[in-house]
Amino acid sequence: MAGAFLAGVALAGTSLTAAFLAGVALAGTSLTAAFLAGACLAGAFLAGACLAGACLAGACLAGACLAGACLAGALVTGAFLAGVALAGVSLTAAFLAGAFLAGAFLAGAGFAGVGFAGGAPADGVDAGSAFSVVALAPAAGSAVAVL
Repeated sequence: MAGAFLAGVALAGTSLTAAFLAGVALAGTSLTAAFLAGACLAGAFLAGACLAGACLAGACLAGACLAGACLAGALVTGAFLAGVALAGVSLTAAFLAGAFLAGAFLAGAGFAGVGFAGGAPADGVDAGSAFSVVALAPAAGSAVAVL
C-alpha cells in the first residue's frame, strides 16, 4: 500500500501491524485505536488524522507529517520519529518512552500528561527519549525542557 491515497478513510480499530505504508496519504483519516505496531509509515502524510488511543509501538514514521493530528492517549513507545512534523499535534496523555524524536518539529504540540521514561507522566521532555536537535516551542500552558 506504499504511496496509496487513503485520505479521509475510516480505519478506526484496524490492525495494520507491521504494514508497509511508506508515503501513504492518510490526511484526516480516523485511525482511532488502530494497531500500527512495527508499521512503516516513513514519509506518510497524516496531517489532521485522528490516532487517539492508537498503538504505534516500534513504528517508523521518519519524515512523516502529522501536523495537527491527534495522538491523545496513543502508545508511541520505541517509535522512530526522526524528522517528523508534529506541529500543533495533541499528545495529551500519550506514552512516548523510548521514542526517537531527533530532528522532529514540535512547535505548538500539546504535552499535557505525556508519559516519557519510566512511565511517569510529565509536562516536559526528559533524557529517556532522544530529543537532540528537536525544534521545541511549547503550546500555551505547556512547560518543555530539553535535557
